[in-house]
Amino acid sequence: MQGSQALQPLISHAELMSAKRILFMSHLALGDFVYHGPYLAALKANYPHLELDIWFDDNKNRSKGWKSERNEALTERIKDSGIATVIFPVAGSNDERQKLIRRGNRRQYDIIFYFSANRSLQFAKLAKQIASTAIIVGNTPPKAWLNLREYAYYRHVKRKFVLDEVTGKRELVTHIFDRCRERYERCFGPLKLHNTHKQGLPVNTTEKSRGVISAWISQQVSDHSSPLVLLNPFSGSQKQDLSAEAFTSVINAIFTHYEQAHIIVNVPASSEIGVKAVLKAHELNQNSQISLFTQSDNIHLLPALLQQVDFIVTVESAITHFASTLHCPQLAIVRENAASRRPIEYVDLFWCPERIHNVRGIELAPKVISAMRSLKL
Repeated sequence: MQGSQALQPLISHAELMSAKRILFMSHLALGDFVYHGPYLAALKANYPHLELDIWFDDNKNRSKGWKSERNEALTERIKDSGIATVIFPVAGSNDERQKLIRRGNRRQYDIIFYFSANRSLQFAKLAKQIASTAIIVGNTPPKAWLNLREYAYYRHVKRKFVLDEVTGKRELVTHIFDRCRERYERCFGPLKLHNTHKQGLPVNTTEKSRGVISAWISQQVSDHSSPLVLLNPFSGSQKQDLSAEAFTSVINAIFTHYEQAHIIVNVPASSEIGVKAVLKAHELNQNSQISLFTQSDNIHLLPALLQQVDFIVTVESAITHFASTLHCPQLAIVRENAASRRPIEYVDLFWCPERIHNVRGIELAPKVISAMRSLKL
């Protein structure tokens, strides 16, 4: 199969030079932006006159408790990158989505492009509603999978490609960063990444955020010579969170082998009460060597924390990818059917044949201890 570099780009240099505004649409998560960001930044660098906007609404109407937290964090992350002129976040209702569409109408886009493995039809519809006269570029299902009604919507996508045409049978194992490269090159041709973006878009820390975290750690930790471990049991889905049994098993195993260790548990604000209840139920709530860290509005604090711990244990989440770009030692817990989302850099991986929530502590805890020993902690 021919690689994407052998194919003619779907959007020409001349079209990009004459365009004023371009909209990128995709259901992005914080971790996704680590890998999309370098190519969007490269596109901006090649065409500095372009106003590049980002739409990451997920086109769902059902609400989730963590959605507002994800929305705020990703919006701030994109703002911090300086890549986007206008950001269209997740809509909380159909009325909110209609407001986003009207705002998009006023932007008068010349080009709209989207990538979506599962929601390409929704993005095709939205793109037409936002700017029917724009050059719309995006992926569509293979023709054999299209039904008669879908043809009507996809006909507005002027330049089409099939994801399998780019990634082929390697879809499940090809790393998301490679998949991003192939898709962006299919649309724009080769894009040269900045030297600091070769492993993803780095998360920024500031001198102030590093100082805040150092002061917080000093208040929490009494023995600064012992291992400091960050445990992140939360993903974007309850199915991929650690169970209470696996969570507490890892904590107990660390204290069994490293009596003076200090464990920092990363907790979304919406889950803090639940974590405290689990720790109390397992008689861990009085342990002064366990601290809870709740992400604040300052997006620079979590990366600063990652840089200051000795080891990270995390389920699939943005932390996995942040730690990789920051070169922080981690053991990442990854599903076998999500191998494409493994971190680029790690100490070890714990592969799950099913949901992460089904992982048993008796299996995970020894892997954590083995990884810590390999670091000579």
